[in-house]
Amino acid sequence: MSGNLLFDAIFISFAGALLSLDRTAAFQTMAGRPLVSAPIIGYLAGSVQAGLVVGVTLELLLMGDLPVGTYVPSHETGLAVLATAVTVAAINAMGIRPFNPVGYVYTSMAIVPLALIVSLPVARAYRFADTLARRFNALIFHLAERSIGAQSGAINLVKFNLYGLVVFFAALWAAFLLTVFPLMLITRSLFSGAVFPRFLHSAFAGTILLGVASALTAVGTSRKELVFFAAGALASILMTVI
Repeated sequence: MSGNLLFDAIFISFAGALLSLDRTAAFQTMAGRPLVSAPIIGYLAGSVQAGLVVGVTLELLLMGDLPVGTYVPSHETGLAVLATAVTVAAINAMGIRPFNPVGYVYTSMAIVPLALIVSLPVARAYRFADTLARRFNALIFHLAERSIGAQSGAINLVKFNLYGLVVFFAALWAAFLLTVFPLMLITRSLFSGAVFPRFLHSAFAGTILLGVASALTAVGTSRKELVFFAAGALASILMTVI
């Protein structure tokens, strides 16, 4: 990160808006999924390790939340952007430096559950921005439909398609910036010089267990697989608490 919080928030929001286009508006290469987008944002913010922790956790939690039909799911890319930005801001405020990757991961494990608690309600703004962009693009669609019979209809269709991408990008960049910057600012103030006790890592274990359970529900499992999952879950809890 540059040290200028506003500049960092603008840069992170810009990158997040670009990644969000991959959800439905363009490309669709899965770059908008948390497992990919969170490490990218983490890299830009100064901690790939924290981004990986956020990405794995969110990917498990949101694996079954898919845009089927007219349903608009949770904005997984926005959640990844915000949670990663908050996590990295907290780690930096606590004085954990990038040359200590183990410290970054270890501290991230304690912060991620707190970052998600904050990010989940705030991320509703991203779903709202996404819905507004879709509604506005419906108007653009009708304009494009009317241009089909025009002499340069093909050129107009490309132009209107680009307009639609700009609408998605602008709406989400604004939504990201209006949420990422103030939350990073608050996080830096609250976590300055803070130290986390070891027991908070059990919260991360609980979050991962919830995510794995959600993922298993989404893909379907047999009883044998659930037994192995329960055994692994118990071992994870014991390792973090003891």
